[in-house]
Amino acid sequence: MDIDLTAKLGSFDDFVAQYKPRSEKKLYEGKSLVFLAIANANSDARYRIASFLLDKGGRIDGTSSDGSGIFHLLLERAGDDIPHAVELLARLIDKGADANLLDERGADAIVRLIPKRGSDEELAPLYDLWFSQRLTNLTTPDKTGYSPLEAARLLPFRAGLAQRMEDYLAR
Repeated sequence: MDIDLTAKLGSFDDFVAQYKPRSEKKLYEGKSLVFLAIANANSDARYRIASFLLDKGGRIDGTSSDGSGIFHLLLERAGDDIPHAVELLARLIDKGADANLLDERGADAIVRLIPKRGSDEELAPLYDLWFSQRLTNLTTPDKTGYSPLEAARLLPFRAGLAQRMEDYLAR
């Protein structure tokens, strides 16, 4: 398996065995290895590979075939391992990842987190980081016709997130 596929599908040990210096600086069909690692379905491999690459100054470029950016992928998987998702989110923010990138449906990354596991209290550290950024799409409807704020309001278990969005918009 090539290193890009290993980042996306493999284990940390398999990835490290294939890693060659400066691989973290290359793009693989327009995607960085960090981006591909964030797409890894295994939470341990996702965290360890992405952290390894970020430690080496890895690029964070890439979008998936549906226009999803790195934050879309991370927030979609955040409920699997909240502490590590928080760490990766902070590192991606520090590297300048675009929090306002919309996917091809016009959806903001925070929408991916709304239906996922975890209570608002458990997700609070992610929310804290997310709302530390300059956000422009909280009231922008996507192709479903709902904005992130409206989507959060629809689910009673996301009342805390909806309130955070309202507070952010009131600043």
